[in-house]
Amino acid sequence: MRSFIRTFLTTGICFGSLMGIFYVYEKGMVWGIRAGICSGFLFGLVMAVFARSQENKALTGPPLLSDERLLREGSAHHVLRTKGLIGRLYLTDKRLLFEAFPSNKEVHEVSIPVHEISEAFAIKSYGFVRNKVRVANTDGSTETFLTDDVNGWIEEINERRTYYLDEPRSDEMRLFP
Repeated sequence: MRSFIRTFLTTGICFGSLMGIFYVYEKGMVWGIRAGICSGFLFGLVMAVFARSQENKALTGPPLLSDERLLREGSAHHVLRTKGLIGRLYLTDKRLLFEAFPSNKEVHEVSIPVHEISEAFAIKSYGFVRNKVRVANTDGSTETFLTDDVNGWIEEINERRTYYLDEPRSDEMRLFP
């Protein structure tokens, strides 16, 4: 429900503001405000319903994880430079996995082993909304995911990383000699 409301508000406010500004210049202040509110409400509602229908269509269950224990899952957007892909984010005892919904035109999967994560932290959208999880890898690259309960994700990723690096291993299983 939170993702539905978030999608409704963000798309509705942005689109409604732009349409309101356009109609203020075209037809006047009163007409512009009314048109902005109506168009923002309708566009936000259509986008939220569309996003929810795509999510429901694609939710067939978690991926098949061989010898991995699923710790957390949730819907997320993988934020790329030019676009974002909607999918599911999974945290297992061995990796962080993002799978894009099959409704996207391309197959997209990001799998980051826990031992390659150097840190997970929150970043802000629009300068004030903490709704993105950024995962920094040991090779210097980063991946960004827009999701609900950012603090919970960050806490669990960092805890899993610390636990994984601290657990005892045999000499053959050690990452660093």
